[in-house]
Amino acid sequence: MTREFKSLSRRHQPLEADALAEAMEVGVTHEGKRTALIFDEPVTISSVLEGMEIPPSTVLTIVDEQIVPHTSTITGNIEIELIIVSSGG
Repeated sequence: MTREFKSLSRRHQPLEADALAEAMEVGVTHEGKRTALIFDEPVTISSVLEGMEIPPSTVLTIVDEQIVPHTSTITGNIEIELIIVSSGG
């Protein structure tokens, strides 16, 4: 299942045509550091993680205090928090 995130408050709204004309800022907080990324078109969370060289299997993605799948599509300004997943053996 793929979700579209337009913004924090209206993340389930359908994509509007004029929204693509503007650049969108994706803020990513990881290990206490915030990074701002700019995209001109919709992008998946997985693609954002790959661009930051963060293996998706090592983090949970939090948007608006909810865990969201890495397959979710970002279509507008948004803040993402990454939580490191620990595993032991």
